[in-house]
Amino acid sequence: MPSLVIRHQTGPCGCPPTGGGAQATGEVVIQVDDCRAVFEQLEKRGVEFLGPPAEPAWGGEVRAFTRDPDNHLVEITSTT
Repeated sequence: MPSLVIRHQTGPCGCPPTGGGAQATGEVVIQVDDCRAVFEQLEKRGVEFLGPPAEPAWGGEVRAFTRDPDNHLVEITSTT
């Protein structure tokens, strides 16, 4: 079952650069059962992602990032 987390940090959150070297300091996180499957479904519906789903160097999860219409960073994630 998906869950929603809203994070705000005072420093860079380790999110991918958003262009021009900028780092996000907050994001909306949607935890799902299968990040790759949700990525494919949303991409087919026209959602543009910043890159394909990837496992970070520390492992344990798969993440994909997009932006909402107001340019907020949105992370889709699942555990591995």
